[in-house]
Amino acid sequence: MGKDMDAKTGVRLSFGAMATVAIILYTIYGIVVVLSFPLEHPMGFDHDGPRDGASGMRIFTDAKTGCQYLRVGDSITPRLDRNGHQICDDR
Repeated sequence: MGKDMDAKTGVRLSFGAMATVAIILYTIYGIVVVLSFPLEHPMGFDHDGPRDGASGMRIFTDAKTGCQYLRVGDSITPRLDRNGHQICDDR
């Protein structure tokens, strides 16, 4: 082997080639991370249901006020946003 060859692999990479390989690997890693994020679920899906189906939670909108409510069985409660305010459309 010549002095430009690596003893283990038989290949010696220049700094530029190593940087290119690193960029490619980080790009692949980034794509895998982004694709592993859960996608937005349609409105009918809820995360609180059993693994074999939905929990039966339904969203209703009051026709007069435009405010939304969640209903499960005989129970009903206002649907809140992340700040704790009830979700209502502009009526």
